[in-house]
Amino acid sequence: MKPSKHRIFTFILAFFVAAWGLYAQGSQLDAFGQNSPRQEKYRFEASLEKRFQVELFGGWASMNAADLNLRPAYDTQYLINLRDYYSSYYPDIPQSSPEGDFKTVDSSLPFGLRVRYRLSPLISFSLGLKYSSKKQTSEVSAEFTASGRRPHDLQYIFTDYAISTKAWVPTLGVHLSFGGFRSWDFEYFLAGGPMFAGCRYLIISDQAYSRYGSVYRMYETDYDAEGKSTGVSLETGLRINIKVRGGLKAFCEGGYAYQKAKNLKGPGNFVHYYYRDPNTKETSDNLYWEGYWGVKETEEFPPLPSNEWEKDDERVREFTLDLSGAFIRFGLSLSFSL
Repeated sequence: MKPSKHRIFTFILAFFVAAWGLYAQGSQLDAFGQNSPRQEKYRFEASLEKRFQVELFGGWASMNAADLNLRPAYDTQYLINLRDYYSSYYPDIPQSSPEGDFKTVDSSLPFGLRVRYRLSPLISFSLGLKYSSKKQTSEVSAEFTASGRRPHDLQYIFTDYAISTKAWVPTLGVHLSFGGFRSWDFEYFLAGGPMFAGCRYLIISDQAYSRYGSVYRMYETDYDAEGKSTGVSLETGLRINIKVRGGLKAFCEGGYAYQKAKNLKGPGNFVHYYYRDPNTKETSDNLYWEGYWGVKETEEFPPLPSNEWEKDDERVREFTLDLSGAFIRFGLSLSFSL
């Protein structure tokens, strides 16, 4: 039986009435019980007076400082070669491996602040400043034994071994909001600026030998090299904002930062001491220099980074301070008006 025209009209009318009712209800709450986009729009327009935000943040970031981390590999190989040398001359005596590891810099704990201006519901601009640093210290020692007419133990002790890096980055950023709910929302951000970066090696080592239970200090070497340069920083990522109270929000953001600096230049100093007796230390060499950082390729050892190379040496390539890596940061933001 075909439906009558009256029934069809009644069904269509009921459909539009139901749709209108759902629309009216949706103007107050959405399907999740939150404020509807219309109400959120009114809420945003009412808060446009607070266009400014100030933010504080801190977190963790990885870094890919490959050239800077070549020095620990070089010193590790130096001790291995020294052990092999004693093993070849005194094959009847087993030589021990170095104790401890030369550590590398692989991460940092950045922090900073940011001031934002909300141009529209979708777009904000920001000015910020972030700082990151890392200092990695190591304790390494090695002992090698010689036999023959004058048996003795040779000791290498790195009393202070530190690799450090730091960077200041002023940033200009853009932030794009792409929706959320009443108490939280998402955004995408892109920021960049110059990077004022530096690095340093500080290495102090002692050499001594022991014989018949007595230990005699022979030499001490102090090596200190620094470098600074201006590079570029560009970071991008995603962020979630969680409303706490009023204009106060907590946020979490994560992403990737490209941060590199080249043409590093700085001073260096090498001092070599020798001991006339256990209480008397005299200087045999004291060298100062200033130059550009480079990485010298060698055959017996891994490449060696330093700032004391001649620029026309064909075995020296450019040194890059690469602080790029993934990051995650947590912070608080406060909206205000001027």
